[in-house]
Amino acid sequence: RASLKDRLKFLKSTRPSMTLESMANYCQVQKPYLSKAFNNAGNLNRDQLYLACEFLKLNAVETEYVFLIHELDQCHLDKRKQQLHKKAIQFQKQNLKSDAHLNVSSSHEPSSESLAEYYADPLHQVIHIFLTVKKYRNDLNQIAEKINLPVKKLEKYLDHLEKMKIIQIQPTGIKVLKDNLHLSSDSGLIKPYRVLSKIQAFQKIDQLEEPNAYTFNVVFSCDEKTKEKIHKNFLEFLKNTQKLVGAGQEEEVFQLGFDLFKWS
Repeated sequence: RASLKDRLKFLKSTRPSMTLESMANYCQVQKPYLSKAFNNAGNLNRDQLYLACEFLKLNAVETEYVFLIHELDQCHLDKRKQQLHKKAIQFQKQNLKSDAHLNVSSSHEPSSESLAEYYADPLHQVIHIFLTVKKYRNDLNQIAEKINLPVKKLEKYLDHLEKMKIIQIQPTGIKVLKDNLHLSSDSGLIKPYRVLSKIQAFQKIDQLEEPNAYTFNVVFSCDEKTKEKIHKNFLEFLKNTQKLVGAGQEEEVFQLGFDLFKWS
């Protein structure tokens, strides 16, 4: 109920036509009936709930979670209620992973030794993204200069990327076959990749000055609910950032990192 009310309030702030009355009409119920359901004095059946989710423009994952919580709310058997609660917690954890919010070609366990090599050396990823920019793809010397790497060594990286079927080296130039890879958080490579990519990022940041490098780090105290809200806000930021990147022009190469972890 709280989730549906918050969603309606958010939509109404940007679309005045999204009112409780219009939602009631869409759900084929009277406005007082919907109002009572929102205020714990009544319930929506599954068909009405489906229409509510559709009206509120929830995606498939969000709708699935709402139905799970609805089922939990209506359950009166202690044993089954415990099972549903456990399922809800697992659902939350799974959907707090960044790869659940990004439209990517996700690589779980590597399917080949070459793909493992891609993540074992984060420079593969940097060179790969440089190649998505036309001016760098057509002038490898610029890439070598930007990342401070001899051209001959750069060529070895290009050979590796071609064996991985991420690029294709043609007589007319380099063609990028895959441009949106993301290492899943449940991959066995995630820990070494995370460490190596951080080291690489710190080394590059030390070489740069503002506005080419912006860093922010803070240690703070709060409660668990606030921490979860911060986490969810970042996931929304990720989705919005991906849309911005997708709509923008491929002109330069940037790196963005984010850490949120518990000390206590």
